[in-house]
Amino acid sequence: MTSANPETKNISAATFLLSLMMILLGFFNARLFIVLYLPILFLMKRINKNRTCDNTFNIVDAGILIIAVYEFLSVFIPGHLDVNNQIKAAQGILCVSVLWFYLRLFVNQDRYLRTLSVIFSILAGILSVITIVFYVKHKLFVSQMGTDDMISFRAFYHPLGCISNDWCAILLCLLPMPVVGYIGSETTKQKLIHAFSYYAVILALLVSYSRGAYVVLLFFIVSLCLLSYILKCNYWKKVCLVTLVVALLASVTAICADRKSFVLTCQMSKTTVQKQSIEGRMTKWDESVDLFRLSPAFGFGSGNYGVSYDFFIKGKRNTITKRATNTYLQMLVEKGYVGSAVIVLSLLVILYGCVKAVLIDKRKLPLLLSLLALSLREVVFSSFYIDRRLPMLCVLILFLIIQSPVKNEE
Repeated sequence: MTSANPETKNISAATFLLSLMMILLGFFNARLFIVLYLPILFLMKRINKNRTCDNTFNIVDAGILIIAVYEFLSVFIPGHLDVNNQIKAAQGILCVSVLWFYLRLFVNQDRYLRTLSVIFSILAGILSVITIVFYVKHKLFVSQMGTDDMISFRAFYHPLGCISNDWCAILLCLLPMPVVGYIGSETTKQKLIHAFSYYAVILALLVSYSRGAYVVLLFFIVSLCLLSYILKCNYWKKVCLVTLVVALLASVTAICADRKSFVLTCQMSKTTVQKQSIEGRMTKWDESVDLFRLSPAFGFGSGNYGVSYDFFIKGKRNTITKRATNTYLQMLVEKGYVGSAVIVLSLLVILYGCVKAVLIDKRKLPLLLSLLALSLREVVFSSFYIDRRLPMLCVLILFLIIQSPVKNEE
């Protein structure tokens, strides 16, 4: 058996490091993808000369490509309110599509896929610890104001500069990473690191005191335990045990930190503020349905929900937010039933490909469940259209589900 070609190793390492740079850059300015990385995409393709590339075009690739092409073509559909917003939205979709196909082409060696999982597990733990520190500092700040009610807490609580609900969406994307890392761990030390990251993410979600986060977290935990048992995953016992232990410890920690807020959040619809939140969402959904009826075929154009709201909702029945607070209703308003049908069918195609990949490699089950949990949460939020980091993270999760490692050259 001959040793691996050093030149091939160097190219693979350079490609992997460039991928990490792309991901990091995307969190700051995703639109630089098109300017910087399309040329690099073709350059790396030429350098690799098919030695480490996975050129298999699968069903998930097709789904993502259809969404990207439709988003691009929809810019030219007449009747949209503001084409500038449409172009901006199309740029975002094209950027994450470039990232997707770059990763699919050049990051497929087993060691790099495992490295990505470990990196994101550790990143999840670090960001969660920082979030918890922000929570503690903010809790002390609110107490110094002479109040400890939930209104004061939620009004000023912006972990890492983000609205709390939007940050919860980011944490939910990172939630499965420690589980995947734990499943692939070989030593006790590695298992403890991933278990701690898992605990930190759950605790960070709990101290957000977001009802949506609580519901989705419960969905993820129950689904993970049940499906890993039903599918007879060889890891189901240890993953279920770790999940239940860290969830219990995180819940006890959250109760010790603020028992009153924890209990009120679990009660969902008891306080006046909670009832007003539900009523406000119902109002926003009614407004979204009214907007959809005004342009049902092709909608008002991607990124134009806020513009259409200002233009057509004369009574301003709910001026607290110009979000639809429902990703699916916002999609209907912006894309109409034609665009929504294209996207929904593409997403079903992608889901089918993910399910097939999970049945082949059941270690990827937590990743798929996190996407399903996030889709459930978006029934009462529309953060997918607000925070551009969310599509990036979803693409990364999809990539880890779909990508199969190739054998290293020997």
